[in-house]
Amino acid sequence: MRKIVKEGYDQIGRQYHKRRLRNAADNYAYFDALRDQLPASGRVLDLGCGGGIPVAKYFVDRNYSVTGIDISEEMVAIAREAVPKAQFFVADMCTFAIEPHFFDLIVSTFAIVHVPREEQYALFEKIFRGLRNGGRAYLVLGEKDREAETKEDWHGVSMFWSSFSPTKYDALLEEIGFDMVWSEKEIMGNGEQFYTVLLQKREA
Repeated sequence: MRKIVKEGYDQIGRQYHKRRLRNAADNYAYFDALRDQLPASGRVLDLGCGGGIPVAKYFVDRNYSVTGIDISEEMVAIAREAVPKAQFFVADMCTFAIEPHFFDLIVSTFAIVHVPREEQYALFEKIFRGLRNGGRAYLVLGEKDREAETKEDWHGVSMFWSSFSPTKYDALLEEIGFDMVWSEKEIMGNGEQFYTVLLQKREA
C-alpha cells in the first residue's frame, strides 16, 4: 500500500499540485469561513500536506507556525518551493513521531483515506495525543465502508484507498476522546465521496 501511494504521488506530483492550485482561492475562502471555529493562532500540523497548497500556505499567511509531512518526496519538494516559511518532512504519518500536547490544530485533507483502515485508529490516537487540551482536528476522511480498494488508473497511476463508514468513524473518534464539533458528507464532482469532521480534544 505505502509503495503504491508514495510512487503514485511521486509520479503525478506536479500535475496533482496544479489541480490543487486551480481550487486554491475557493479553499482559502472555505477556511476563512471556518476561522471562528479554529484556534486563532499557534502551531498547525498538516498530515499528508501534498504540495503545501492550500492548507500550509493558508495558515502560514495568517501567521501560524506550520509543519507538514507527506510520504511523497516529490510532493514535499513542491511544498518547500511553494511555502518556504513552513517546515516540511518526508515521512509516513503513521510512524511520524508527534510530540504530545504540542499542536493547536492538526489538519489532514484527502490523505487518511490512503491509510489502511486497520491502522487508522492508532493514527487518530496519535493525533489526539499530539493536540493540546482543547485543540482541534480538521480531517477529511473516506465516506464509504471499504477495507481496501486499488484503482489501476487514477490520473494515470495506481492508487490505494481504505475507509470506514461515517457511523463507524463517529464511534472510533468518540471512544478516543474527541468531541464532534460538526461533520458533513460530500460528493465531489468526480463522484468521490468524503466525510469531513471538525473535532475538539476533550479536556483531561
